[in-house]
Amino acid sequence: MNLDQPPKIFYFTNLASIYRTRLWKVLLESKHFTIYFGFGKNKRLGIKSIDITAPSFETKKDRFFKLKNIWIRKKYLIWQFGVISKCILNKPDAVIFMGDATVITYWIAAIICRIRKIRVVYHTHGLYGDESGLKLVLRKLFYKLANNFIVYERHGKELMLEEGFSEENIYVFFNSLDYPKHKSLREELKLKNTKYQFGLFEDNEKPLLIFIGRLTYEKKLHLLIDAAKNLNKTGLKVNLLIIGDGEAMIELKGMLNENEEKFINLFGPCFDEDIIGEMLYNADLCVSPGNVGLTAIHSLSFGTPVCTHNNYSNQGPEVDAITESKTGFLFKENDLTDLVNKIREWLIEHPNKNDALKEDCFEIIEKYYNPFYQEKVLDALIKGAPPAKLNLL
Repeated sequence: MNLDQPPKIFYFTNLASIYRTRLWKVLLESKHFTIYFGFGKNKRLGIKSIDITAPSFETKKDRFFKLKNIWIRKKYLIWQFGVISKCILNKPDAVIFMGDATVITYWIAAIICRIRKIRVVYHTHGLYGDESGLKLVLRKLFYKLANNFIVYERHGKELMLEEGFSEENIYVFFNSLDYPKHKSLREELKLKNTKYQFGLFEDNEKPLLIFIGRLTYEKKLHLLIDAAKNLNKTGLKVNLLIIGDGEAMIELKGMLNENEEKFINLFGPCFDEDIIGEMLYNADLCVSPGNVGLTAIHSLSFGTPVCTHNNYSNQGPEVDAITESKTGFLFKENDLTDLVNKIREWLIEHPNKNDALKEDCFEIIEKYYNPFYQEKVLDALIKGAPPAKLNLL
């Protein structure tokens, strides 16, 4: 490492997913290191990309290099052209790869980096808990090529520790959205001090359940619609707002009759963060019956607790942001009765989403789920400071 220059980092990832825009901006502006991003494309996945031609990236154009992705069945990445040559022709202080053992390029590039004494870091989920046999053996073998890991959540780290990986090499990086934007919006909404539901329902005074995200089958939104119907039939009247679009939309529309559309609204896609923020802020509970992912971070950022299922092997890492009875709750996976009962119990116990409940939601985002915390973690890793010494998880 050249002590006269900030450490240089190469970060290779599959896609420049738009949700990482703010994180990339913060890391690019860091005074602690100089980071370069390499990424490819897959238009068929329908994931919006960061606009690196935007004025905010104007002075950082030299920090990006585009890679050519090779996919199987249009969704499984196995090779990235450009990664290996970058690792051979350059000498960064560290290279961050996705911790995906199915990408053959990363095996080769990691070995090259280790030979050249370049630190290898995997950005990974860690372990899910459902790995066994050959799958577990290959993943552990792949992981042994890395010097360090940045994992999305504490649960993934705990599972890695059980498999014998060193605690001092594993940093919990968490995940984030546009934290500064969300914080500014919610401060404006606090000043408004209003609660309304955009006139989307026949009775806008009912408690509001909400979901926002891609409407994929793995989200199991049919359970949420059935839960809303059940609650209304059994005495606890609620409204349900589902924001997003995707493969399950037609099926979900087919579940509703004219009367049910008075309290269940399939809003469709929305990319206006002002509108989304106000909807989330005014909701009483966010429910994601399948895996929860970044929906949890989005909702908690606007002070709304989250409900999702309790099977960590089938969960997104962001489920760890939910503290039972404080920032939300978990129900038994695929169990409609338990989902209905848990929602009912929560709404009866919290008839109004008061300021204390909102602050609990804000607190976890302020502490960990923001790009400034992530910059701090990356700085500690590059400096070789163990997580415990910096009070990092």
